[in-house]
Amino acid sequence: MTNDELDTRDPLLIVGAHAFDAEVMGGAAAAQWSAHGGLVVIAHISLGERGHHSKSAQEYGQQKREEALRAAEILGAEARFFDQPDTDPDGVDRVGQELATVVRQVRPGTVVTHWRGSWHPDHVAAYQATVQALLLSGLKATTETGTAHEPRTLLFGENWEDGEDFRPDTYMDVTDAYATWQDALAAYEIGRVPAPGFPYRDYYSALARMRGCVIGAGYAEAFQAAPVEMMAGLGLGLQGRWRGSSGEGS
Repeated sequence: MTNDELDTRDPLLIVGAHAFDAEVMGGAAAAQWSAHGGLVVIAHISLGERGHHSKSAQEYGQQKREEALRAAEILGAEARFFDQPDTDPDGVDRVGQELATVVRQVRPGTVVTHWRGSWHPDHVAAYQATVQALLLSGLKATTETGTAHEPRTLLFGENWEDGEDFRPDTYMDVTDAYATWQDALAAYEIGRVPAPGFPYRDYYSALARMRGCVIGAGYAEAFQAAPVEMMAGLGLGLQGRWRGSSGEGS
């Protein structure tokens, strides 16, 4: 997608399983979106408070919340939290219903979340909760949480933990937003100091450069568009103006 093709009239909603997931999957797109005047909301289902090798869940959870707020500020986005316990994927129904309310409030044209092909149960739960939310948000009979809303575009972000059968077919040129995105990642400790076993920032920075090469840009974020059958089943509209792998608008 080129800057000229960027349509920010409708908000962008990014749903991550843990604080930091949304930023690595779609943080550069968020920065690009907000820089062009669009509203961006980042929804953190869980803080990921049990992910630190030495800090308690309570201490790290508070830190991650503060980091998420700082990252959102840098990206020009709004952060929302669902307070789902980390490593507890059983709250899909509750989160799906709460997220449906957010969809009706924010009224996004594009939603980004995790791909279902993940070994991480929290990521799979985030996918399931988002799909459920989109189904509920479009039901006109369910009016107690606001007017029904159906986003036009559903995209699945690229995450190293969600690689099973992930096939990118939609790209966004984020060259202009790359520096801002890097600053947002650095708002997190995990984005500054490599976690034991995996250098997150190095991986996603290199991935953005590689995806940029595919479309002839400096940097890009890649997504997999929801299949037509899923869009039809959810009652969602046609895909928005995103650049597909063929280089043609979708």
